[in-house]
Amino acid sequence: MPACRPSARVPPARGKLTEKMKLRPCGPSARCLVALPPLLVFVVATLGPTGRLPPAQAQAVTEDEEAPPASHHPDLAALQTAYRGERDDKKRAKLVADMTGPGSAELLRTIVETDASDDVALAAAYTLRRAAVGAVVTSLERRLSTGTRDAPARERLVRDIERHQMFAAGQNLPHFLREAPPVFSVKADRRGGVRVLAFGDFGDGSERQRHLAEAMQRLHERRPFTLAVTLGDNFYPTGMSGPNDPRWERDFKRPYGGMRIPFFPSLGNHDWFQTDSPAAEILHSHEEPRWRMPAVRYTFVAGPVQFFAIDTNLVTRAELDWLDRELGKSTARSYTTASSHC
Repeated sequence: MPACRPSARVPPARGKLTEKMKLRPCGPSARCLVALPPLLVFVVATLGPTGRLPPAQAQAVTEDEEAPPASHHPDLAALQTAYRGERDDKKRAKLVADMTGPGSAELLRTIVETDASDDVALAAAYTLRRAAVGAVVTSLERRLSTGTRDAPARERLVRDIERHQMFAAGQNLPHFLREAPPVFSVKADRRGGVRVLAFGDFGDGSERQRHLAEAMQRLHERRPFTLAVTLGDNFYPTGMSGPNDPRWERDFKRPYGGMRIPFFPSLGNHDWFQTDSPAAEILHSHEEPRWRMPAVRYTFVAGPVQFFAIDTNLVTRAELDWLDRELGKSTARSYTTASSHC
C-alpha cells in the first residue's frame, strides 16, 4: 500500500495545521491510524495519489488501486493514434481523458463533435473543461498571491477559487454544502467519555456488509458505542443518486439502524463518482436523524474529543484555511488520531 500523501494541488499548510497534523505512511491495510498530540480526530477521505476527481463516465471499481503517475507532457500523437485504433468505448474514453497539454484543445473539440460514442464525447468534453477552467484557477491563484487585501476580500477570492476548482473537476456542489457550520457538540456518555465506531468502504448491500454490521451490533450490545464516523466510500459503486435513493434503506438504515447512535460521515472517491452523490449524502441528513452530515467538511466535539471531517478528494485552499482556523481555536487535549482512506 502506498504512503498517504496529499495532492499536488494542496497549498502549503501553515500555522496550527503545520504544528498539529502530520502524514504518515500507511501499513499494508487501506486504513491508516496515526497517533499525534493533542486529542483531535481527523476523518479524511482521499482519492489517491493523483488527488483528481474521477470523470463522470469513468468505470467504477470496487477496489482502490494506485493510479500511475500522471505525465506532465503526454505524447499527444501517440494517444491520438491509440484512440483511432481502439474499438472499446471505455478504453477510448480513458485515452481521451489523458489528452492534455499544447495542441489538445482542437483535437478534443473534434472528438466531442464527431465521435460515435456519447460516452467518449463526454469524456473529451470533461477533459476540455478541466483544462480550460484549470487555467482560470491558476490565474486566480496567482492573483491571490499578489497584492494586499483584507481578510473578507481574501476569503471571497479563496471561495471563488474553490468554486472554479469544483467546476474544473466536473462538480457543482453549492458553497453552502461545502462550507462547515460552526463547531457543534454531541452528547458524551454518562462519565463524559466517548466510544467511537469508525469504518468505511461499506455500502454495497452485500452479505459481507450484513455480516460486518451484525458484528458491530454485537459489540455495541456488549459495550455501547457513543457515535460512529465513516471513513469514506460510503456507497458502492458510485454513491447515491439522491437523498431519497431506495438504497438508503438497504445500505444504511437496515444494517445500522438498530444501534441507535448518530453517524458522522466523510466522503471517499466512490461517493464522488456520481456527480449528485455528495449533495445527496449531505441532504439525507434531513431525512434520517441518525445520518448527520451538515457539509462536506465540518467539526464537532464529543466529550474530550474534537472530530474533523475533511474531504480530500479535492483539497482546496478554502478547506485548509478553515482547518487552520479551527485547529487554532481548538482546546482539545491528550492526543490526535488521524484516520485516512488512502
